[in-house]
Amino acid sequence: MSKVLFINGPAEGHINPTLGLVHELIHRGEEVVYLAPTPFRRKIELTGAEFREFNSFYGKPDPGDLPGFLGMMRFLLRSADKVIHQAMELTTTERYDYVVHDAFFGWGALIAHLLKATSISSISTFAPVINSSMTGKDKSSTAQLEEIKQEMLKLSSRYGFSVSRIQDIMFNKGIMNLVYTSEYFQPHRHLFDETYHFVGPSIADREDAPDFTWSQLEGAKSIYISLGTISNDDRSFYEDCFKAFAEMPYRFVMSIGNKISESTLTGIPSNFILQPYTSQLEILKRADLFITHGGMNSVSEALYHDVPLIVIPQSADQPIVASRLEELGCGIKMSRQQATPEALRSTVNRVISNNAYKRNCSIVGETLRNAGGYKRAADLIMAMTKKR
Repeated sequence: MSKVLFINGPAEGHINPTLGLVHELIHRGEEVVYLAPTPFRRKIELTGAEFREFNSFYGKPDPGDLPGFLGMMRFLLRSADKVIHQAMELTTTERYDYVVHDAFFGWGALIAHLLKATSISSISTFAPVINSSMTGKDKSSTAQLEEIKQEMLKLSSRYGFSVSRIQDIMFNKGIMNLVYTSEYFQPHRHLFDETYHFVGPSIADREDAPDFTWSQLEGAKSIYISLGTISNDDRSFYEDCFKAFAEMPYRFVMSIGNKISESTLTGIPSNFILQPYTSQLEILKRADLFITHGGMNSVSEALYHDVPLIVIPQSADQPIVASRLEELGCGIKMSRQQATPEALRSTVNRVISNNAYKRNCSIVGETLRNAGGYKRAADLIMAMTKKR
């Protein structure tokens, strides 16, 4: 039996893909400690892992930081000591065999080094292609880049860990890198070496899923609408959907989160079911179309069940995911500005009436289902630990 440390940040989309893997590792006899922010305690403890509160993250960006890649680098570097100190405080008296850290957490590989443990990177979206063009070429970029390089040298000296490339801060590569998609869906697959394993989405039943009366979906095509857990307070979008779809012969399930109350929304049609949260996996098993923000987990879960998508990306990796989806003919990408009631209605009709979208989703979905999921990820980890 190995002792395992998981480290993750404050985002559902980064924690949820690891839950099936954690449960599987525990089932195979591993002892798992999971460092994560307080709101994720319950879902992590349901896997059988020992939860430890890890709330010391990044604070607020400095107003003087440049936007984009370099600004994020400075932001992460300033957070390093605080984040590393708390992680070590929570773990330093124990011996860990390996550390599974989110690739975008910032300091997971360094913490694994300090714990003298093997570093395994958990990549919840597409494996990124990060290159020098992202740093910019103007004078302010050059000055900030030099400052970042100096901070990297100090950090390397302080912790005895080489941080030699600026992109290593933004993306923590491990001895093993687990990517929760398929080789087919991953853009530019040929650019990644043999340490990258494309294991597909971590699809597992969630014990914290809310109740839902499934008979409500009988007798009509079902369309699911969700903007995820971060940017789900777009009241005007919800009301645009009401206007767009009120007269359509479909059943709509809309997840609105907890930032907006159903009682404050106007014009809710009779063919809509609104809930703060839903059992997304169960709904997607029955859905004919998914209107989504384009988070990687949501898109993967839809494709896993061969469900076409209309994607309205908002931030982070969502535009990249939406573009790849559209490239493979699995759905349509729209900007929020384009998503008027008239455009939403016509786009839904276009996707629902064209079976090619469903067929293309089935092609991608098959590659995701055959990639192995959390069980293959566990196989890879167990095989690696036996060799080391």
